[in-house]
Amino acid sequence: MARALTVSLAETPLTGEPYAGNPPVRFGGRGGANPVIPTPIPEDVTLGFKVPTDLDWIVLKAIDKDRNRRYVTPNELADDLRRFLKNEPILARPISQTARVWRWCRRHTAVAALTAGLVLALIAGFGGTLWQLQRAEQNAAENLRQVARLNVLTGVNLLQEGDSFKSLLWFAEALALKAGPPERDVVDRLRIASIIAQGPRLAAVITHDGQPVADAAFHSTKDQLATVGRDRRLRLWDLATVETVFLTEPFAERPSEVLFSPDGEVILVGSSEFNQVRMISALDGKPLSNTIPHFAGGANNRPLPPRFDALGERLLTQSAPKTLRVWAVRDGSPLGPSIPLGAPVAWTGFSEHGTQVRTVTQDGKATTWDWRSGSRISNPEPRTLNIEGEPNFDVGRSVFDIRSSTSVRSPDGSRYATLAADHRVRVWDSGTDEPLTPPIDHFTASGPVGFSANGRFFFTMHPAHAVYVWELPENTEPPVLLRPEAPNTLAETGRDGSVIVTRDPGSPIRVRALSGTQEVSLHPASLKEVPVQAWFDDTGQFIILEYPNQRAQVWDATSGLPVTPVFRSRYATNEAAYRTIQFPDFPSDTRHSPPQALAELLSGSRLDGTGGWKPLELGDILARWNAVNRE
Repeated sequence: MARALTVSLAETPLTGEPYAGNPPVRFGGRGGANPVIPTPIPEDVTLGFKVPTDLDWIVLKAIDKDRNRRYVTPNELADDLRRFLKNEPILARPISQTARVWRWCRRHTAVAALTAGLVLALIAGFGGTLWQLQRAEQNAAENLRQVARLNVLTGVNLLQEGDSFKSLLWFAEALALKAGPPERDVVDRLRIASIIAQGPRLAAVITHDGQPVADAAFHSTKDQLATVGRDRRLRLWDLATVETVFLTEPFAERPSEVLFSPDGEVILVGSSEFNQVRMISALDGKPLSNTIPHFAGGANNRPLPPRFDALGERLLTQSAPKTLRVWAVRDGSPLGPSIPLGAPVAWTGFSEHGTQVRTVTQDGKATTWDWRSGSRISNPEPRTLNIEGEPNFDVGRSVFDIRSSTSVRSPDGSRYATLAADHRVRVWDSGTDEPLTPPIDHFTASGPVGFSANGRFFFTMHPAHAVYVWELPENTEPPVLLRPEAPNTLAETGRDGSVIVTRDPGSPIRVRALSGTQEVSLHPASLKEVPVQAWFDDTGQFIILEYPNQRAQVWDATSGLPVTPVFRSRYATNEAAYRTIQFPDFPSDTRHSPPQALAELLSGSRLDGTGGWKPLELGDILARWNAVNRE
């Protein structure tokens, strides 16, 4: 007879509540039939263990009323019990992926611990990498800000030295880094716009279809420019349209010099290689005469140009070394005998009426000649050359050529250009001797520079042999007017009463907040001279400094750095006028993109990556010219 098996459950498997006095079920008899009436369990009796939840699920599945949800075979029940004993997920109970992982970890403690350690190490390493990356990004951003500030300071130093075109390179570079806050970008843009607005406008860049230009000359009465180049051709340009008026056939010799007659009807084309010149019609480019001999080498290894008389009817050349001769311009025939000087020639020219020839030889002796007879009129006497490379006597102001001089005046005398020993050109106002342009890179100190007939245009020769044609503004409106002088002008309170400008003896000008929490000094290295007065604009963001001789400059009150070049101004009649700054517009991206292209084009250079710059190549010049002029 089978023995009875009694199972007592202290609480229900689903609710966990006691059976409330109901007796446990006793299964007995054969095959579990004929149940025996159970004996009651006292209410104060409790069992000392809790049935595991998985076992509850197994029992419930085994006794489920719905046979479709019960175990199909005893083997399934046995397999689930084995899974329970092995701490594996059972089939009777739905289990999440997390629980499955947890059970796996309990079964494979060592592997789980090692895996967890590796995961934690990876997480820690990844977190450290992210922290290092964030730190590196912060350091890179800070380094970028420092580089941008260094670029600005370098540009400011060049700006205060008067080299504003070169300063554009550094300001454009700082703006391109985009390292500062937006308000700093605004000031950088104002700085670039102010430099461009106060400088000459680049009206044209001229080459011979991408080939170098050897020489250029302005028409004596029209806004036209003649050029000769490596292609052995002469071209006449209309400056209003920068279009070719005519183009000659290639010459047999390579031209090196071009010059207009005073009346503008004849263009002289010279070749130093063949020591000759030829006459070309300025109307249609047709040749007017055979070639005329001219040796361009003068005293002290300086070029000696041919000379027209004031009417453009005669031409004076060095027909042989140390020998001069006069020729008819229209047909190239000789008009007198040769004039032997016996010494290298430093300067030549016609007298005012063209009846005499005057010369200065290498020994500094000046002589007057009768070119008709070739005889000397005056005995040689010592003469010095003036600033324009001409002797100190009246030679007639209608003929100029800077190839033998260090400066040249415009035809109306209002401006003059100087050529420094460092191969840089600068234009000045004849009345005030104030610079009208920054220094402009030039080919050589003896190379061609010239003014148009009305003095509006001038040209320079870039070291890459491209002709830069510049337009000088007739009247430049100052960005701000000057404040009428008042006592104690270096101490001034802003209109909102929040800031004050002071200057103590021996100290730089300071911008100080009245709250005392902020103090900014104008950059001391940028103050090249002591201002006579200073005041704030109507926004309180900028300071206007007035220097002697009615010159002024706008400074940024936040950074303590100048925003504009020094400019000439005039006194205002009311407070609103001298507190209002008229900043020019920044060149739009549709016309000047990117800013570096315009900066490099105007300066004729690019940064070389070592803190300096180098001249642009001819192809780079054309590429940037096309970039800033595309529609």
